[in-house]
Amino acid sequence: MLQQPRRPMAGKSDRAAPVKAVEALAASGAIRGEGMTMMRALKSYGDWKHCTTVLCGIPLTRSYVEQRLTALHDPTDPTTQKFIATWGEEHRLRVIGWFEQAQHELSIEKTRHGGTDPS
Repeated sequence: MLQQPRRPMAGKSDRAAPVKAVEALAASGAIRGEGMTMMRALKSYGDWKHCTTVLCGIPLTRSYVEQRLTALHDPTDPTTQKFIATWGEEHRLRVIGWFEQAQHELSIEKTRHGGTDPS
């Protein structure tokens, strides 16, 4: 049975979203292996976006994307340190690129809506 994607609760920090994402991936079977260190191959932006928005139920809002980019660019951020320790520097750089692509899509969408922010 398919479950409806979970949406972050209003007022909750988006910083918890990466943890929730890993939990959702584990529950869906997308992550397997000891210590959940093996992940389904996310080889493209499309794979990553589907995994994030559909499997994990995390909407790619302007604020979420900006928060994650800020954190991923900061080597002193605890979530970034954990990310690098778990997935490696190469994957961090790939994910930064995907967040930047999402940010670009959001800015195009904003332009289409006459400058109003749809997220």
